Amino acid sequence: MPTQSILQRWISIALIGMLLGLLATHGVPAIAYRVSNAIQRGQEDAHREGLDRRLASLEDTSEAFRVVSERVKPAVVYINTRGKFRDYPRGLERTLIREGQGSGVIVDRRGFVLTNHHVIEGSTEIQVVLPDFPSPVPAEVQGVDPSTDLALLKITPPGDSPLLTADLGDSDQLAVGDWVLAIGNPLGLGQSVTAGIVSAKGRKGVLANVRVQDFIQTDAAINPGNSGGPLVNLKGEVIGINTAIVGRGRQNISFAIPSNLARTAVEQLIQYGRIPRGWMGVIPEPVTESRLRDPAAPDVAVEVAYVVPQSPAMKSGVRLGDVIVGINGESLRDVADLHSRVASTKFGTKVRLNIQRGTMRQDVDVTVEMSPSHPPVLPGEDEWGIRIEKLSPENSQLPGHDSTEGMLVRMIREGNSADLPLIPGDVIVAVNGEPTPTLKAYCRQFEILTVGTTQVELTVRGRLGVRQVRMPWTIRT
Repeated sequence: MPTQSILQRWISIALIGMLLGLLATHGVPAIAYRVSNAIQRGQEDAHREGLDRRLASLEDTSEAFRVVSERVKPAVVYINTRGKFRDYPRGLERTLIREGQGSGVIVDRRGFVLTNHHVIEGSTEIQVVLPDFPSPVPAEVQGVDPSTDLALLKITPPGDSPLLTADLGDSDQLAVGDWVLAIGNPLGLGQSVTAGIVSAKGRKGVLANVRVQDFIQTDAAINPGNSGGPLVNLKGEVIGINTAIVGRGRQNISFAIPSNLARTAVEQLIQYGRIPRGWMGVIPEPVTESRLRDPAAPDVAVEVAYVVPQSPAMKSGVRLGDVIVGINGESLRDVADLHSRVASTKFGTKVRLNIQRGTMRQDVDVTVEMSPSHPPVLPGEDEWGIRIEKLSPENSQLPGHDSTEGMLVRMIREGNSADLPLIPGDVIVAVNGEPTPTLKAYCRQFEILTVGTTQVELTVRGRLGVRQVRMPWTIRT
């Protein structure tokens, strides 16, 4: 111990001597500068090491993107569709072939391909392009579910080669901020992968013609042609089916059907070819602004725009114009909420609609039935062989047209009468001279027609300008 103490004392003396020598040679400012410089270099080295660690983390994310893409891409297909429609350039009729494109994902080795209903709707020919085969293969429709905008196709690959599938994950485990990849065939360019995050969950009221809505919102780039393709998590699981882009010119707002909803649809479409849901025969729309200004109107409600003839709702006394404020005493959020709650109700169950009729509040009991094989149609759809829906800025086919007033002729059914004076993209703005800005206004004009009416006059706006057309009519009971 004494020897160590003497040694430490000599070391201390030597250090003090060195410090005194430096001070004598360079002075205090120089020493302070050198010390400060050493500290700064240490900080820079530490910062650089931190950046290196962060770069390594980013490289891990890129590796995850690569692995997930390689895992799922072999199960993603392109869907090409063809259907006939008529056009009237300069008043002359011609029949054209409408071709469409979309995406799909193989979810079963037996050849079942999941896609969107709107991708294949109205098609007379569907072909699927597989990643490993140079030629397209024909596809048959196994079943459709317009209520969720899902469809299931069946293909048989050449030579009965085994198909690679993608796994459906648990969409309930998704959290806002999670990384997701969208894979599909945007704009017909071929297989593409985009990345983004989950922006929100449980979005409703996104699409007017989809009854069951529980969308995943994402900012992954999705474009026309991506519809029906998978939205994938970093485990390589399909957690959504890309479905919708909202609005024109809006970016980073896209929607996908959750995989848990899609999984149930696949199982039932394979087994039954359709998905039986609860139905009462009411077509609602949001309460109009003028109705909302009424002090007696509820804060949130939907208005009955149409009651399907011979439906449970009609048999129970529900009328056009009734305002539904709740079901079984529970208030409604919006039209999508009403559709979803009725669709999920067991057949034979009696529900109590809380309605406002004029200034009176009352309850109407309706027994929910199984949805018919073919969805209920609006006035004119069966009679004229067309499909119509409420006009919106999203579905308008007239460039630069943002009006929401009128009824859009969405499609003409195959085999329809050759002399039909309507074409896809036409907007019905009046019936018998009465404006039809809303769905309810359109349906009301048919409700007031008297027995013996044989035709109606439509005011139509479209590519041929504004014109009057006469359509045959028979009173429905």
